[in-house]
Amino acid sequence: MARQILLAVLLLTIGAAPGGAAGDGAGPASWQNDLAPIAAGEWDRQKAAHLLERAGFGGTPAEVEHLAGMTPAAAVEWLVDFQRHPDTLDSFDASPIWDPGMDPFPKSRAEAVRIGREQGEAMGVAVLPEGESRRLQPVVNKFFYGLRANAIETQRLATWWGERMLSTTRPLEEKLTLFWHGHFATGNTKVRDTRMMLQQNEMLRANANGSFEDLLMGILRDPAMLVYLDNGENVKDHPNENFGRELLELFSLGVGNYTEQDIREGARAFTGWTNDALEFEFDAEQHDFGEKTFLGQTGPFDGGDIIRIILEQPAAAEFVSGKLYRYFVREELAESVQAESGGHVARRRLRPEAAADADLPLPGLLQPAVVRHPDQEPGAPGGVHLPQAGADGAAHDSRFQPPRRRPRTDAVQSAERGGVGRRADLGHPGDAAPARQPLP
Repeated sequence: MARQILLAVLLLTIGAAPGGAAGDGAGPASWQNDLAPIAAGEWDRQKAAHLLERAGFGGTPAEVEHLAGMTPAAAVEWLVDFQRHPDTLDSFDASPIWDPGMDPFPKSRAEAVRIGREQGEAMGVAVLPEGESRRLQPVVNKFFYGLRANAIETQRLATWWGERMLSTTRPLEEKLTLFWHGHFATGNTKVRDTRMMLQQNEMLRANANGSFEDLLMGILRDPAMLVYLDNGENVKDHPNENFGRELLELFSLGVGNYTEQDIREGARAFTGWTNDALEFEFDAEQHDFGEKTFLGQTGPFDGGDIIRIILEQPAAAEFVSGKLYRYFVREELAESVQAESGGHVARRRLRPEAAADADLPLPGLLQPAVVRHPDQEPGAPGGVHLPQAGADGAAHDSRFQPPRRRPRTDAVQSAERGGVGRRADLGHPGDAAPARQPLP
């Protein structure tokens, strides 16, 4: 699904902005809410630059010329089929801050102290012998060491990812990874394990332009998400609705397309889904194998069945395609456009086995990505910035932290806190940005 939608969204990216005129970097106003591909004669250097702003993080002059020399469809194919280009960037070089005694990391200092008091050790360190004062101090020290070390490591991880965004020769791969990171919001402040956040980041990247079904299954089995949504506490006798509510409201269908009963029944299907440190684990003893009625269907459903039923709903196609449109094209989305794009996706049912359906005019959805933001001056380059991580390791509404206000639609274009500049700025005097990789 994701690849076909992206072809469409990115070709839409080349579309119009309010009051736009040909030659100012966007198309005419008549392109708004039009899913049809633009003609080759309407393609120029400014639209290529704008496409790189939307489908990536801006482009150097050489990269803009490279895309401008293609047809619009070829430029979008080049961006979407990024697996054809080698990934030459280094993997994250993790620090050796973690030891086995820190798994699982306690939820609080009080929890660490309780374990130490009951078991004589916690987090891999023993309490002091009887008669010593402050017997639990080693446990407390280890807990705060873990917190601080993890915060610093998360800041390193956020910096590494920001450098990937600026240096990659596969810009849409990183832009999509950021999009899905915002869609499936997970915060390291609660997870408290940089290893889990890195593992999730790699999973999102590996599935960024693939099957949404695979991506949804991947995130629901992801240890960071399982910890973040407390699904380890979702057991058959006491189902926790947090996991099911997030799945329906934020990940797949959107408000108004399910009932409270669906949330409760969905939560039952995910009982027993938990993790052992960095591995997904299914605890059969804690799973509810009974019948459930979910979105009008009844059976002894498990989590995989719930995902299947969700992806059969037309609302899922409209919800996901609408979020992609708002992220890559423009905030304002006409109902007719959402229904049309959702209909195209629904014919593929968001699932790979339906990919033989060839009636999808999806080189429409990335073409309007050349739509300017409403607050962008004609001809402006787009001003893409990445919020920087704070001293606490939090990335503030961007990397490894969920949004604090409304759901993210384009976190990478928020310049609230300045930070890393556009790819077009790389190499300017005084910049400390990483060296560019040549285009393949």
